[in-house]
Amino acid sequence: MYKSLLQGGHFNKKTQSVELMKNWDASKFASAFVDIIPPKTAVAMCSDGERNGSFVIAALCETLVKNDKKAEKQKVKSWFGEKEKAAIKEGGGRGKLLLLETLELL
Repeated sequence: MYKSLLQGGHFNKKTQSVELMKNWDASKFASAFVDIIPPKTAVAMCSDGERNGSFVIAALCETLVKNDKKAEKQKVKSWFGEKEKAAIKEGGGRGKLLLLETLELL
């Protein structure tokens, strides 16, 4: 659900695109998400347990980049240092390569 909110809609596999929701501002939600989520929680979503949060954080990064949210991009970038990126890379979670690519865009 968070991924859809951060992308601005549901990803349609047939069209390989996001079907945007009317009257929803993914950019504002992404900014609020960055302000609310504790950094340790964001990192843990991608580096602990099943690591299923990689797609959520990747969607967050994509939205921040797309909407040029400089302060938020810098904040998220500070959460994922070399140590955290190495843990993501070495882990077995799905979406880790996408996450690492989107983190580089920040």
